[in-house]
Amino acid sequence: MTTEESFTPISNLLKLLNIEHILDEVDKNSFFPLKVPSSFVDKIEKNNPDDPLLKQILPLKSELENVDGFTPNPVQETEFMPAVGVLHKYYGRALVIVTQKCSIHCRYCFRKHFPYSENNAEKEQWKSAIEYIKSDTSISEVILSGGDPFSISDAKLSYLLEKINEISHIEFIRFHTRFLPTIPNRITDNLIKILEVYSNKISIIFHINHPNEIDEKLAEKVKLIRNTGIIVFNQSVLLHSVNDNIDILSNLSKKLYKSGIVPYYLHFLDKVQGASEFFVSENIACELISQMRKTLPGYLIPRLVRENAGDMSKEYMPINSRLTKNIG
Repeated sequence: MTTEESFTPISNLLKLLNIEHILDEVDKNSFFPLKVPSSFVDKIEKNNPDDPLLKQILPLKSELENVDGFTPNPVQETEFMPAVGVLHKYYGRALVIVTQKCSIHCRYCFRKHFPYSENNAEKEQWKSAIEYIKSDTSISEVILSGGDPFSISDAKLSYLLEKINEISHIEFIRFHTRFLPTIPNRITDNLIKILEVYSNKISIIFHINHPNEIDEKLAEKVKLIRNTGIIVFNQSVLLHSVNDNIDILSNLSKKLYKSGIVPYYLHFLDKVQGASEFFVSENIACELISQMRKTLPGYLIPRLVRENAGDMSKEYMPINSRLTKNIG
């Protein structure tokens, strides 16, 4: 598996970007410390403390402020875990917490407080997760999340896919990953061969929030994946001062599509403790999507969705009506 060294301590990153003057604003002792690979840092603009990619990864002291409505467990996932490492909230789908490891630490991550030590499915080679999924024939799709499922070795990933594929009622396998914009070299020839075996079942959801995350290297890796027949989508989080702008969102959809990725979801921020500075109101979010509809073809407009604690599906926000309905 291809990995990259992450920047640490923070002072090294600030020095490289020539923004050492903001050191006093940074939380150097964050419980969710800086973790960012060099290939992502290369996309950050130097001399710009407001760079939208930097904002996604730099721990600030402002995260320590308590803000009403922002909690450690905003979507209450731990209430829907019937087996170690399994989240079963939506009908027909089960999510496996494959690993706690990620390629990058995003400041808005809704699982930054997740009790991984109590739900370490990787430690037992996902035995409980596989057995639970086998036992429930209503499950037709397995979602591999984390952490990031591409953080584990090729050998482990191959084993996990083989075990899931052996379950007769599983029709679909979905990956959620941020490796493509963070460490594109993780998409190796060997990984492609592993995925290709199950290409008739697999879809991949990338997590890309800003057009500056997309470059030629990323597009090359997407082409390799698509050549296997795997369909690829993107899910973004709407983030204040990162992408809450009509031009940025429109450019993101265009660059995704030109790279072979379908813009799928635009998520409201999950109100996790420490992420309040990223919050965008519902009115602004709906207005942004409304503006996109006026200027872009329908296939470039992501679905605006929100996850509410306890709900059995995501909430889809129709832009032209106050009414909402649930989707899968």
